[in-house]
Amino acid sequence: MATRITPSQLDFTSIKQNLKAYFKDSGEFNDYNFEGSGLSAILDVLAYDTHMKALTANFSLNEAFLDTAQLRGSVVSHAKSLNYLPGSRNSARAVLDVTVIGASGIASYTLPKYTRFTTTTDGTTFSFYTLDEYKTDQAANFIFEDIDVYEGNLIKKRFIVDADVNDNPIYVIPDKNVYTDSINIVVRDGLRSNAITSYRLAKKVEDFALDQEIYFLNESANGFYEITFGDGKIGKVPAEGSIIEVTYLSSTANASNGASIFGTSTTLDSLSLSAATVTSAYGGAERESIESIRFNAPKGFASQDRAVTESDFVALIQNAVTYIESINVYGGQRANPPEYGKVYIAIKPIGADALNAAQKSQLLENTLNDRVILSITPELIDPTIQYLEISANIFYDDSKTTLTEQQLDTAVKNEITLFGTTNLLGFQSPFRLSSLTTAIDRSNVAILSSSASVKLQKRFIPILNTAARYDLEFTEAIAAPSTRDYILSSDEFEYTVDNVAYTCNLRNKTGTAQLEIYRKGVAGDIIVVDDAGSIDFITNIVSIIPFSPSSISDSINGIRVSVVPSNQNTINPDKNILLRFDEDNISVTATKDTV
Repeated sequence: MATRITPSQLDFTSIKQNLKAYFKDSGEFNDYNFEGSGLSAILDVLAYDTHMKALTANFSLNEAFLDTAQLRGSVVSHAKSLNYLPGSRNSARAVLDVTVIGASGIASYTLPKYTRFTTTTDGTTFSFYTLDEYKTDQAANFIFEDIDVYEGNLIKKRFIVDADVNDNPIYVIPDKNVYTDSINIVVRDGLRSNAITSYRLAKKVEDFALDQEIYFLNESANGFYEITFGDGKIGKVPAEGSIIEVTYLSSTANASNGASIFGTSTTLDSLSLSAATVTSAYGGAERESIESIRFNAPKGFASQDRAVTESDFVALIQNAVTYIESINVYGGQRANPPEYGKVYIAIKPIGADALNAAQKSQLLENTLNDRVILSITPELIDPTIQYLEISANIFYDDSKTTLTEQQLDTAVKNEITLFGTTNLLGFQSPFRLSSLTTAIDRSNVAILSSSASVKLQKRFIPILNTAARYDLEFTEAIAAPSTRDYILSSDEFEYTVDNVAYTCNLRNKTGTAQLEIYRKGVAGDIIVVDDAGSIDFITNIVSIIPFSPSSISDSINGIRVSVVPSNQNTINPDKNILLRFDEDNISVTATKDTV
């Protein structure tokens, strides 16, 4: 006779059925009808109570571990035990040159900290502030050069130190939109005192001496930020009765990204200021997500605030800034040629292809230079875009779609573009041809089958009317020469021979690695330059020499050179390579199935 309830079946229905089975097998309710009775209602209550307790226990156990926690407060708490501070909202940053209009003589001028600038984007006005003081004089033409301004509402909070309330009081900033890098804390001796002491965020080992003016910052369970001070053994204790003044920016995240026109009503000695934009607003971002914290906190702990291994660099940078979309770090021994003693860091920021000079300088100075070992030199490099050209062929059943052949072509092109944006997400994201054809087949019920081919594409902007050498390095092995098909092709360009300009293209000679420049004639192709360079199949470098076009049609992208890779199935980016579809070179041919 079964008298035990199975504890592994904890959904409501299973619990109720187990309770029924228990009562029936107990001997006292052998012939009892449990449906439509008062006992059925009691069983419902018991099953519901057991089910909710099981859920609560399961949720509580999940929240006890970083890997399974779902609440931000729980994830942040686990990260705190790993000495990891989740990234706050990031204020957009712009770089300006500010001129004092009408300044003359030998006077010098100081642009105060928290000088306000404004900009309008999509009908919304945003405030930007300086977080440092800047100086200029006649030698600088009365221009404050390369000043950094940060977006946000400037807010100041005051707290009174009361040691009687708590031996180690916590001061809470009731704002989830704090840009933590903008926090500035001073302690005033009294309400009317002019004697102030600046405190800085504790980051390094040397900050933990008993006489250091430091503060500690944590994110609380409710998303606000908590400020604490030392206890006299680690860090200095603010005196009782002193006033803590916390000034910070409350950020709107990425709302002001791209702003490029700034103005200010601030005057210096009654002289107005004009602002010229050096770098448009960039880098505004939401606070770090739960999944990002879950991923980065253990790596940040493993790095121990030093940069030695590749993963150390990744963890430090991702903890320092929140505007990174993708990052890859590799040692100089993998470079070509090898650069021993260097670490290369490739970063793709959100909304841009590369970091600007100000971002690189900020990362090196504030995050990397004082954390690397003496024999290592970190170098921030720009990503290299490896474009892919896609040609697809589809066979379709016209009885299963109302789309015309042209509409179906467009739909498949859109599907290919979507595949690129969702699958080629960053460094080390490979392209797989089989995945693309599967996506094409699934995009429309009328598509019976599909095939596709891929080419690698590089771009360069030549110096017009000047003979020069251009070396284009491809990320994958280039296909061997064919006696039937060309493995290299290019955009059109104008090439002048004997004072006559021809519309020409580049290609390889069939069956060889030699390049030639040709133009189309009435009776066939005419060779303009017989030896225009070569393909090195060992280094995958295409060398175009000597090359002196007189005109190109695209001054932004330059001339696009495409090659057939030896492996059509998989393209694996390495080092600082990012793969991206050339949307202008996606071709689709739809053929109606006749079977």
